[in-house]
Amino acid sequence: IAYGLDPQTCRPADITQRHDQGMRELEAPEMIPAGEAPIKEVVRTGDAVDLGKLPFFRNAEKDSRPGWIAPIYVCRDLDTGQYNLSWHRGQYVSQRRMTARFYPGRDIYNNFNRHVAAGKPMRTVAVIGHHPVFGDGAGTSFAAGIDEYSGVGGIYRKATGNRLRVTSSELWGDEMLVPAD
Repeated sequence: IAYGLDPQTCRPADITQRHDQGMRELEAPEMIPAGEAPIKEVVRTGDAVDLGKLPFFRNAEKDSRPGWIAPIYVCRDLDTGQYNLSWHRGQYVSQRRMTARFYPGRDIYNNFNRHVAAGKPMRTVAVIGHHPVFGDGAGTSFAAGIDEYSGVGGIYRKATGNRLRVTSSELWGDEMLVPAD
C-alpha cells in the first residue's frame, strides 16, 4: 500500500522494482516555508522538550533502560555538504538527551569521525514518524556522491506520486533541512 500498489495483485518483486526505479530517478526535495510545513504545527523548545514522550521501547528483559528508538538520522557531509539519511539506534538518556549508535563502515560513522577530527560538531536531526517509504529510502545504500535527500526523493515520488518536501530546522534554519510532513 505504501508503494501505491494493490496488495491483492502485486508481487514482492513489484515493490523492489518500484523502489529501484525511484533510485534511478533522483529528485531533489521541494523546499517549503516553515509556516506551511505540517511538522511545524507543534514546536517545543527549551524545558518543554521531553524525549520521554517518544515511543522508546525495550524488546527484551535485559535490554537497556528506559529504552531505545530507531529514528532516521539526517546529517550533512563535512566536506561536500550533501545530506546523508540513515537508520540508527538511539538510546534514551534523559528528558533532553539521547545517544546514537553509528556503525563502523557506514557513511554517517565516517562523517562523524571526520567532524571529530576537525573539532566540529556534527549537526544531526532524528526523524520519527514519516511515511513508510521515506524510511525505506533512508535505509537504501546510494552510490557515493549522491545527496540522499535526492535519492530518497526519487523513491518517494515513484512510490507515492508526491514530491518529498523539506523545510528549515528550528536550530539551524536553512543550513539543516528537515522533512516537512
